[in-house]
Amino acid sequence: MAPAWLVLPYFCWSNMDVVAYSLWAGSCGRWLWNRLKRHGSRDSETWPLATADNAKKILHYCNLVQGAYEKTPGEIIERITYGTEAWVVKVAPTTLGYCPPHYILRDPERKEIVLCIRGLNLADHMNYLALADTRKGSQRFDGGYVHRGLLKAAEWLMDNRTELLKEELEKEPGYKLIIVGHSLGAGVASLFTLLLVNHRDVVGNIEREQIQCFCIAPARSMSLNLAIRYSDVINSVVLQHCCCHLVEMHCGYIYFRRGYAQ
Repeated sequence: MAPAWLVLPYFCWSNMDVVAYSLWAGSCGRWLWNRLKRHGSRDSETWPLATADNAKKILHYCNLVQGAYEKTPGEIIERITYGTEAWVVKVAPTTLGYCPPHYILRDPERKEIVLCIRGLNLADHMNYLALADTRKGSQRFDGGYVHRGLLKAAEWLMDNRTELLKEELEKEPGYKLIIVGHSLGAGVASLFTLLLVNHRDVVGNIEREQIQCFCIAPARSMSLNLAIRYSDVINSVVLQHCCCHLVEMHCGYIYFRRGYAQ
């Protein structure tokens, strides 16, 4: 979101106004240049390459999260071409704006309970309200800062989905809990994971190692110190030329331990 001073000011063509307008235009140009010159390869040039196994895992979850864009178990399975309709535990194509659409999958092959959260819906104004509901430094969490609007969506998941997740995990002891999100949903997924890790009793006190989050092209959601502290459970996937994670949301830069870029 552009800073407030980018709004075109009212001016008259006096000498002072010309100077003021020139300064304003220069500031706009500088802001735009800083936005465009960023390149993901600079961030990841010293990172180790992902292994083949890691790449396969990422592609698997990228495929699963596509199902969150469908509305019925049949449509989900048809889109992801994985599993059967019986594997789909819950489908929530709408939550009245409280949280992005999502579904829960029980995967007996990989022994996982997977929650997949949909990304931004350009036609849903509630998504924009959630993104706009933040201000730098306004929402503290565990010694850092998080995006307030996305945190509210994550809290809704805590109140409305953890009981079902707990039941599924109790039915299948030893299963891992995987949270996958795309775009806006990735921001919600990351904050939901923070809440789960700090309140594991709501999902049956499973071990921290049994919880993993995969954020596909995530929106900014937390401050640097939190991203580092939770890097053992949160994984981010960002293509080097993706602009989604560079959009200003007044929450600071995000760093994740693992990067998988092409």
